[in-house]
Amino acid sequence: MESSLFIQSPSSFSSLFTSKSKPFPSPKPRFVSIKASIEKPKPKPKPKPKSETTSWVSPDWLTSLTRTISSGQNDDSGIPIASAKLDDVSELLGGALFLPLYKWMNEYGPIYRLAAGPRNFVVVSDPAIAKHVLRNYPKYAKGLVAEVSEFLFGSGFAIAEGPLWTARRRAVVPSLHKRYLSVIVERVFCRCAERLVEKLQPYAVEGKAVNMEEKFSQLTLDVIGLSLFNYNFDSLTTDSPVIEAVYTALKEAELRSTDILPYWKIDALCKIVPRQVKAEKAVTLIRETVEDLIAKCKEIVEREGERINDEEYVNESDPSILRFLLASREEVSSVQLRDDLLSMLVAGHETTGSVLTWTLYLLSKSPSALAKAQEEVDRVLAGRNPAYEDIKELKYITRCINESMRLYPHPPVLIRRAQVPDILPGNYKVNTGQDIMISVYNVHRSSAVWEKAEEFLPERFELEGPIPNETNTDFKFIPFSGGPRKCVGDQFALMEAIVALAVFLQRLNVELVPDQTISMTTGATIHTTNGLYMKVSQRMEFKELKKAIDQVELVDAHAHNIVSLDSSFPFIRTFSEATGDALSFAPHSLSFKRNLREVAQLYGTEVSLEAIEKHRQTLGLHSLTTKCFNEARISALLIDDGLKLDKKHDTEWHRNFVPYVGRVLRIETLAEQILNEENCCYKTIAAYRSGLDIDTHVSKEVVESGLVEVLQAGKPVRIGNKGLIDCILTLSLEVAERCDLPLQIHTGFGDKDLDLRLSNPLHHRTLLEDKRFAKCRIVLLHHASYPFSKEASYLSSVYPQVLLHPHSIYLCNVFWLFLIYIFLFLKVFLDFGLAVPKLSVHGMVSSVKELLHLAPTKKVMFSTDGYATPETYYLGAKKAREVIFLVLRDACVSGDLSLMEAIDAAKDILSRNAIAFYKIDVDTSSSIPQSRISPKSQMEEPHAQEDSSSFVRVIWVDTSGQQRCRVVQAQRFNRSVKKNGIGLTHASMGMTSFYDGPAEESKLTGIGEIRLVPDLSTKRIIPWTKQESMVLADMLLKPGEAWEYCPRETLRRVRNVLKDEFDLVMNAGFENEFYLLKNVVREGKEEYVPFEVGPYCSTSSYDAAAQIFHEIIPALESLNIAVEQFHAESGKGQFEVSLGHTIAFHAADNLVYTREVIRSVARKHGLLATFVPKYDLCDIGSGSHVHISLWKNGENVFPASDKSSAHGMSSIGEEFMAGVLFHLPSIFAVLAPLPNSYDRIQPNTFSGAFQCWGKENREAAIRTASPPGAPDGLVTNFEIKACDGSTNPHLSLAIIMAAGIDGLRRHLQLPDPIDTNPADVAATLNRLPETLSEAVEALEKDKVLHELLGQNLLAAITGVRKAEVQYYSKNPDACKQLIHRY
Repeated sequence: MESSLFIQSPSSFSSLFTSKSKPFPSPKPRFVSIKASIEKPKPKPKPKPKSETTSWVSPDWLTSLTRTISSGQNDDSGIPIASAKLDDVSELLGGALFLPLYKWMNEYGPIYRLAAGPRNFVVVSDPAIAKHVLRNYPKYAKGLVAEVSEFLFGSGFAIAEGPLWTARRRAVVPSLHKRYLSVIVERVFCRCAERLVEKLQPYAVEGKAVNMEEKFSQLTLDVIGLSLFNYNFDSLTTDSPVIEAVYTALKEAELRSTDILPYWKIDALCKIVPRQVKAEKAVTLIRETVEDLIAKCKEIVEREGERINDEEYVNESDPSILRFLLASREEVSSVQLRDDLLSMLVAGHETTGSVLTWTLYLLSKSPSALAKAQEEVDRVLAGRNPAYEDIKELKYITRCINESMRLYPHPPVLIRRAQVPDILPGNYKVNTGQDIMISVYNVHRSSAVWEKAEEFLPERFELEGPIPNETNTDFKFIPFSGGPRKCVGDQFALMEAIVALAVFLQRLNVELVPDQTISMTTGATIHTTNGLYMKVSQRMEFKELKKAIDQVELVDAHAHNIVSLDSSFPFIRTFSEATGDALSFAPHSLSFKRNLREVAQLYGTEVSLEAIEKHRQTLGLHSLTTKCFNEARISALLIDDGLKLDKKHDTEWHRNFVPYVGRVLRIETLAEQILNEENCCYKTIAAYRSGLDIDTHVSKEVVESGLVEVLQAGKPVRIGNKGLIDCILTLSLEVAERCDLPLQIHTGFGDKDLDLRLSNPLHHRTLLEDKRFAKCRIVLLHHASYPFSKEASYLSSVYPQVLLHPHSIYLCNVFWLFLIYIFLFLKVFLDFGLAVPKLSVHGMVSSVKELLHLAPTKKVMFSTDGYATPETYYLGAKKAREVIFLVLRDACVSGDLSLMEAIDAAKDILSRNAIAFYKIDVDTSSSIPQSRISPKSQMEEPHAQEDSSSFVRVIWVDTSGQQRCRVVQAQRFNRSVKKNGIGLTHASMGMTSFYDGPAEESKLTGIGEIRLVPDLSTKRIIPWTKQESMVLADMLLKPGEAWEYCPRETLRRVRNVLKDEFDLVMNAGFENEFYLLKNVVREGKEEYVPFEVGPYCSTSSYDAAAQIFHEIIPALESLNIAVEQFHAESGKGQFEVSLGHTIAFHAADNLVYTREVIRSVARKHGLLATFVPKYDLCDIGSGSHVHISLWKNGENVFPASDKSSAHGMSSIGEEFMAGVLFHLPSIFAVLAPLPNSYDRIQPNTFSGAFQCWGKENREAAIRTASPPGAPDGLVTNFEIKACDGSTNPHLSLAIIMAAGIDGLRRHLQLPDPIDTNPADVAATLNRLPETLSEAVEALEKDKVLHELLGQNLLAAITGVRKAEVQYYSKNPDACKQLIHRY
């Protein structure tokens, strides 16, 4: 690897010159001249010489000595000797030698000799000579570089020579394969870049200047740590001693390169010279750190028996290079492995940091380039993070980086040493042992090599051409060295820079702080002398808009049937509307290539038609369709089955994949086939037959004549007579109006038999102005009426019955579906279809923008126009979301829409408009694909939200775990509350279980107000009272800004950490234990007693409660909450309902609703259901045991991959569970939040009283579970026993997840499992907190959980808990009232 370190030998050459003088002047600026951009310090007055004699340290003396020696040796090299004057290098002591090298190039030419104490260098600034030297390894070896850095790199491949270098490079290079890079882009590059942006937020808010050079250096160290070792230096947050040690070692290498006497080769001196002592300590720390990481990784690899099984092997839990090298089972010593990794650590760190620094600097000096770069990022990424496939589309960003590396190469100088005499191009002779400096800086800045060499011109490298390198520029551009010793990590470094810059520019604007002096020096690369200070500002944040668009379930208002795999329909037509011979040209279109790539990415195949077709045959149509529809997130589908397709599936077949499927009936087809079936709307293709100029008053004679003409034409009947079609369409409009059914009218371009002149929607004006049809609901179908988009949009804006429905035929435009929904004033709507997006992204965006210039968003609908293959649906939905995001985002930026208005518009366009227009009842906000959808006409009861007299309960759970609600009328909810929320006092999150006021130590008071903002994805009709709805709420300070005490936001935040750092999702499932009590009067007093007294799993107990469960279970299912089982528990009148596992956030939401259902249904039956932990001190307690598993890419990764694991779980699973076990004492304060909770957690009660774990051990605090169906010896999840029914479910899962994250970060290991009753070995175990006070004390000391959950939130939690402890200690009988609160 050609490390950025290797600039160091020449860079400190200037340390020989110990006098100061003024720097050389810079030329006059031109355009964005780089020399003008580098601001030089003002020259100091030149001191008067004390005498004419030359100092022994002066460059003049060295130059004279060099000439004397050269003449004495009969120098016939033909290489001129540079005259190094003292004035030339003033201010460069320890600074940037490459600058005077550039000056001397201009004076002496592309090759010259330079004196440097006992050494002299041949300085090369010519591409041909550079090419000759770099390509002729081992004729030219590392030489000086290896000598001065061996103390750090040992025998690492960066400086190794000969066979050792060959062997080590051969071992390392395979680890940097394509799949590794694709994984590391998302897992490391994106997440570290996001972390940087997060750390810059305070600077953006406060307007403070930030040293971006420092931040980029920290970023790249974090990246290289995770990529190499799967180790997070976290240098963006903390000061890592390793960072300082690396810098110290690099500086020592720099100084050694120019020491006149290499005293550091004498061991005795190294032990007493302070500089050497410091360097030795630094190297020791670096080596020990690397050795420790190697040892830990090696232990895991050995334990799991891991071996590489293919060329592009990646370990999913740890994709690091270290893991690859160890799994390769290569016979290599730990010392050699350490030295190799050290080479990559140092070489891969500073280079990218410097590249980012100077690229951002150059962009800040060129506003037009910055704007162009941000435009590309916005267009390509559409608000998401870059993926591996996106990198090649970020062409301008890449060229900006290329141009930055041309102007500021890293390293600016390469050093080689001649191993044999040689003649360089130009007939220059060099002798054995001659050190050669290749000044990359000079080559890149030479006016003989580059036009406008000093200017920042990213466009000098063609955007559509190959990425420039030394080969395709013939060594005019040398970004990563060249020849056999070229940097092995060039692709890694370039991708890292592209991703980091893209994420930065996507989120932030940047401005150079004025009046700062930016001069250059060299450390490991080109640095600024005093930092690069900039001001960053937040670009408008569109995450919420992107999230809303991505999550809404689509209503596809116009599509066609899917065909069997053995249909004659050619799969290639998924990507093209061409037929016959024209199909052979289809693969050469840009849209074809783009769509093919996206389908290949969906299936994980090679990007080729053959590979995809092979995959389709292997997977089968049912699986293909399931995958495409799941990815498309389509919840309702309207199918026009009038399109003739070979072996097409009927409408009913599509119901296997979409909850609701309706039929769109072509009225011409109806006339032709005399069909009599129930349909949800009508459609006409008059545009294909006789045109859109419909005569709504056509005479009887004309119709009769037309019918005769059609019948005389013979069979099969095809209606093409204009008079007959006009009559049929007019009658259809009359029927549609009477039946309140929409009519879809095809407009714009389509199949080749269409006369485009007759398909202009403006022909409809006569029809639309006919008073008979003023109340008709008309949808203009086609590809946004293209090429009549503006006309269609105009109609939608003028006629209320017109709605635009721009569906996209692959050849058309992904966003023509918008047009159909735009016809506003006539109830005319415009539908923009996207099934086969054939235009460029720019074209699609432009089309939709045109539609929305006039058409109201309430009149634009989405459809895919998918047909024949499920992939057409997927592509249409995917592009629809992307383009709608870009259009609405731009509308926000321009001030046309607020963010909330844009989110509302997106939901209207993608689902709500179609739901209202076609009268479909579907909850498109639900994240559960099995949501039940049915036509409104079949609903027995009205939807709660539509009943003006109904109410909506807005629910939240407070710190003490109590579920509370505010109730509003549905009209007010729809008008205001769903957007703006309800006001709520800060004190609400400080309330206790005994008093509805804030605990003093919670620090929450009645001063200040938040907004309870409904999460509409959780809105549900209340099963036990159909006239009301309920919805869970988030706590916000203002729109888009979460309150730090919000439990749901806390879980989101921790969930994101788990996903971002480890690409994991936590699933959870709760077992709900509760008592059913009845009210009795004893001795004149009311009290609650169990309503039955049967034993555990008693059938008689179930019989007693069966009527209740016959309401509870269907009610839960109607809320999309899966119930696995329910039964009588051990306590008198105690029952359990076990819920199915789902992602943690949904599990917490489900638990809130489950408690509501059980309490409310019990109340209907005159009973009280209580989840209080210990209802009766003499009976068994009630828990809410929670089962935890870890998932990645839809698969449970908690189990081991095979039976070789000692505990049946993966290393990820073990580390996560070990973190939970370690923090369990602290977690208790949240999972068991009442003093009453600790009456339940006792030995021998299945509640987990000791800090231990066991396999299927129900007395252990944590139990690993192997449910039926799990492979023998493997565990699928673990159960935490302490959790009870008084906990806040979102806070509980958040703190469990936080503990697990700490286990993953620190690679914690589990102790041995306990396979007996822990109480029998209590002396060897830690007793978990026996009181709430002990748990609170443990939580207060747990700094890790404070960091992950938030200091203020935990202060509120502990404040409430302390108040509970104090109150119940003084009022022990008060706990009897808890049955009414839990």
